[in-house]
Amino acid sequence: MRLIVDGGLNGGVQVVGWRRDIVEVRAKVWANARSVERAQELARDVRVVANGGHLSAEGPDVGKAGA
Repeated sequence: MRLIVDGGLNGGVQVVGWRRDIVEVRAKVWANARSVERAQELARDVRVVANGGHLSAEGPDVGKAGA
């Protein structure tokens, strides 16, 4: 099985192999904003989506004005 990861504009991936028949995905979300509260709100809106062998992150679509 193939695994395709879409990191989007700011994403990154690290793959670590092991001898097991499962895949474990750990996601780390960072958000920057003018206030801690707004950054937390943005981070909460990020979702890691698995669809078959495709992983991607979806989140709020904000520009500099939205941060």
